[in-house]
Amino acid sequence: MRSRHKISYLWIVAAFVIGATLVNLGSSALFSALGLKLVFDEWGTVFLSFFASPLAAAITGFSARGFEALKDPNYLYMSAQSVILTALIYVAKRAGVFEKVWKTIVAILVIGLISGLISSFSIWTFYDFDSMPETFALIAKKLYTPEKFGRYPAVLVSSLVVETVNKAVMLGAVAAAYMLLPRSRREKLEDLLYPYRNARANMLAKSVSLMTKIALIIVLSEILLCGTAIGSTYYLYSRIAIENFTEKCAGVSESAAALIDPDKVDEYLAAGEAALTVPEGTSEEESAAMIETAQQAIRTTFPEYARAESEMYALLRAFPDIEYIYAYQIREDGCHVVFDLDTEGLAGGDIGDVIPFDESFNDLKATLIAGGEIDPIITDDTYGYLLTVYTPVKNLEGKTVCYMAADINMDDILVDERLFTVKLGMLFIGISIVIVYLIIEILRRRVVRPINKMSNFADKFIAESEEARNESLETIKSLKVPGDDEIKRLYLSLCKMATDTVEYVDELKTQTAIVVNMQNAIIRDFAELVEARDKNTGNHIKATAYYVKEIAEELRREGKHTDTITDEYVEKLYRMAPLHDIGKIKVSDVILNKPGKLTDEEFAIMKRHTSEGRNILTSFQTFSQSGEFLKEAIEMANYHHERWDGKGYPENLKGDEIPLSARIMAVADVFDALVSRRSYKGPFSYEQAISMIKEESGTHFDPEVVNAFIVISEAAYKEMKE
Repeated sequence: MRSRHKISYLWIVAAFVIGATLVNLGSSALFSALGLKLVFDEWGTVFLSFFASPLAAAITGFSARGFEALKDPNYLYMSAQSVILTALIYVAKRAGVFEKVWKTIVAILVIGLISGLISSFSIWTFYDFDSMPETFALIAKKLYTPEKFGRYPAVLVSSLVVETVNKAVMLGAVAAAYMLLPRSRREKLEDLLYPYRNARANMLAKSVSLMTKIALIIVLSEILLCGTAIGSTYYLYSRIAIENFTEKCAGVSESAAALIDPDKVDEYLAAGEAALTVPEGTSEEESAAMIETAQQAIRTTFPEYARAESEMYALLRAFPDIEYIYAYQIREDGCHVVFDLDTEGLAGGDIGDVIPFDESFNDLKATLIAGGEIDPIITDDTYGYLLTVYTPVKNLEGKTVCYMAADINMDDILVDERLFTVKLGMLFIGISIVIVYLIIEILRRRVVRPINKMSNFADKFIAESEEARNESLETIKSLKVPGDDEIKRLYLSLCKMATDTVEYVDELKTQTAIVVNMQNAIIRDFAELVEARDKNTGNHIKATAYYVKEIAEELRREGKHTDTITDEYVEKLYRMAPLHDIGKIKVSDVILNKPGKLTDEEFAIMKRHTSEGRNILTSFQTFSQSGEFLKEAIEMANYHHERWDGKGYPENLKGDEIPLSARIMAVADVFDALVSRRSYKGPFSYEQAISMIKEESGTHFDPEVVNAFIVISEAAYKEMKE
């Protein structure tokens, strides 16, 4: 393709990509304006997936989602599902799925379901129950029942249903248009948007290994890159998130600690412990009421306690991430509650309560009892998976009277980490698929396509005719291989080799013609020599050669022995057939031309003409270094009197042990002997001869060869009679 055409193609594809992106955005806006609940926003992407390259379709899906991300950033991360949709359609189209209606229906359902699953996962991950798009919320809120169907399952099911229907409708509409469009117009549109598609198909069919390796290396590299990037980013994000939460937790803990009067802590605890003491025999309800009254009295007695507690609650409301705020005095017998704020679903402890140590604090127990400082810790125990910061509250003497603590639920951190990882992963997937498409497209044009053309040229070059070879040479010379790299040097070397080969083949062809003429002359001289000695053989060698050729061609037409019977094989049979009786040159003229029946001794001598013919041709083969050239001649000379049932001579071979050339010659030889006049008999009629051949099928002759001969025999017999 010339440079001008390349530029034209790129501009056309760019225009269609821009147009398809606008179609995506416009259809989304139109359906939203009409108040329709299903948003069909990927018409352009699906269209290009059918008619253009997967790269163009992927860019369309990615760019459309990028524009939509201006109003909702989550759409940027959902671009991966659009790119994956293009890949699914491309794979199905390459497999020929959209050529049959039933396969198309199945593909629409499968691709719609896969796209729906990916989309539903995105919706479920990026949105909560109250903030999800209206399209999905409509179904989700109908499904949601607190007792039976939770919020997240409702979101998941609603988004799966909506997105599956959404994708299936768009895919079905474009697939129907694709199938109904006349093939000629469809191919013109595909040629306009993806002119290399046929070359790509041929390339993949003939150079699968190279493309597979390239694609596999690229995909594995992208997976490794994505995995490394996501893993390292996740680690850094996790560390930063923990550090940020630790700082927040420390700030709250220190602020709450500043609200406590250290010199009053012991008084608070003494009053609390006294309030927890109730007379023996008091019922549980009365005990609870008495303790509650006493606790309230403490707050009245110590107004600064109530004021500090109130301000701590204000801190808890100001920082929703903070799960618990409390102050404990650590003693040998456990944690004595100074402050313990109530939280949603969990009431705080009373002043003076003693809370046993969790096992996770065993290593820190001695330090806490001694009033030392400890680093923020992460624990997973009775109260959940928590990040805790302890701030010592010290009196004027520097003694730690209690610890102020603030907890953040680590589950919130994990949710943020998972959400971040999913967003990052989907963004990487979308970008990576586009990059893979782009790299494969560049490599296909710059590397694989030139190599493929050179490979195809090399495969066909030697086997073609002289005219076709010259045309191929001009074609390969016209191939434009850009750059000045190893591929260009390989191309130049191939052009030089091809030019030299054409000259060599032309010279070789001349020499071969001389050799073939010499071989034909030798065969003709041998045949004439036999004809001069055997009065019965002259027309026989010509007729049998013709019959052999016709039988072989009929066997090939019937699909028999296709691996053996080629044009070259048929030509060799025809040329070598006259030599099948060459061994008769060693038989006495008296026996050859005897008018009556031969005696047993004479027949034994006559039978030796098969092995004598083999010896003559074998010695000539060795002398002339003809190799495979005389192979069929030797087979026909030595074995043409073998029988299918193993009762022939000279080696009593049977069935498929007899070479095919000899089995063909056996039928031709006997038939011509039957219809010809001999010194010892008159000719049989065609009908009589055919009848006798049929009777010997399966005993004397190969049944397949007999059947083939019957088909061609009448026309061949008439041809030889004329």
